[in-house]
Amino acid sequence: IVHFGMLRLQLDDPLDAVAVHGAGGLVGILAVPWFMVANLEIGERGILWDGHESYPWLVLGYNIAGALVIVLWSSFWSSVLFGSLYYLEMLRVSADDEFKGMDLIKHGEAAYPANAWIEYQYTKDVNSNTKDHLPSNMSSNSLSSIVKENEHNNTENGHNNTAFVG
Repeated sequence: IVHFGMLRLQLDDPLDAVAVHGAGGLVGILAVPWFMVANLEIGERGILWDGHESYPWLVLGYNIAGALVIVLWSSFWSSVLFGSLYYLEMLRVSADDEFKGMDLIKHGEAAYPANAWIEYQYTKDVNSNTKDHLPSNMSSNSLSSIVKENEHNNTENGHNNTAFVG
């Protein structure tokens, strides 16, 4: 539910951290008053065991209040932090930099170099135009030249497979 809410609000959370940690944490906070039983006296156990007593309902109320404080606290500081970055135009990189990949810009090398993605399934027929066998995201000029070079080297060596290019 949280994952789809984030998508609907167009909030960028590629790792689903809000859904996993935020929603999972809230479920944990709200589940304790229902299921607490270990080493507790009668009357101090969870709602499922001592729901007729007031204590587990007080724990549920305290946990709801705590969850509300956590949500408000993290929402406030997230708004301050990301709002400031947005205002200072430091929240996102340019579209060109995003397309190139920040690993190239920050580290000077690609985390996933194009030649690591060349596989035999894309180069079945050595004599045909290799670009026709590549998926659309791999058909750039630099990649097709790498594929052609590797095919040429492999056919000269008698190899027919480009699964690993080193």
